[in-house]
Amino acid sequence: MDERQEQAADLAALIVSLARRIADLPFTDPEIVSLSPLEVLVLRHIDQRDAISPSELGRQLGLKSSNTSAALRALTELGLVRRTRSEQDRRVIEVSLTDRARDTIERVRAERSALLLSLIADDAELSTTVALLGRIEEKLWERD
Repeated sequence: MDERQEQAADLAALIVSLARRIADLPFTDPEIVSLSPLEVLVLRHIDQRDAISPSELGRQLGLKSSNTSAALRALTELGLVRRTRSEQDRRVIEVSLTDRARDTIERVRAERSALLLSLIADDAELSTTVALLGRIEEKLWERD
């Protein structure tokens, strides 16, 4: 591999390692609901789309319908997701976030923000990194 390929491979490994390490850190806020990695993925995906049908959610995330159903059932029981009929097609059920989910997401973001800001001193570096990772995520989703 050339130097650029080595750096890209290192970046991928770092992203996976950091994601796991951050996800494993306990929350200090007792109001934050503890979720499985799959539940976090589903919740974040719903948050980015406002409302989505369970089948479309599973398709976009590449999940089996049973895994999608189990995650949605758990999130519904925790009061984080609600099911409603689509306004465009009353035959279709959509899932969306509750106020409790939005509050939990804001609490998680505040804790994670405080953590990362304690580790990163350079605002320009932070801005560039966020932009880069955002573009990578967007392009990965476009591949589906």
